[in-house]
Amino acid sequence: MSRPPLHCLFDKALWSRERDGVDLPAQGAQGAVTISVTRAGLAALVAKDRSEVSADAALSLLQAHSEVVGRAAQTSYDQEPRTVIIIDYADIERAL
Repeated sequence: MSRPPLHCLFDKALWSRERDGVDLPAQGAQGAVTISVTRAGLAALVAKDRSEVSADAALSLLQAHSEVVGRAAQTSYDQEPRTVIIIDYADIERAL
């Protein structure tokens, strides 16, 4: 079942030490959603090892590949809507 699209606020993304990745606020049909893209997920965007992705580079990667990240988040949200969606390496690979 396809749900209304998530509205991702890429300009509000912040590095999350807790999750070792970027937290991206979004709005879904049922309210606020946090999309957490792990460092490994960010590395998958550019075919690098996760150790090669710095916190400084993470936000730039997210902006440059927003379409892929949005697609991965939407797929996950369509499968199971929840308030926190974690996007990892495999999720990005499927969305590429």
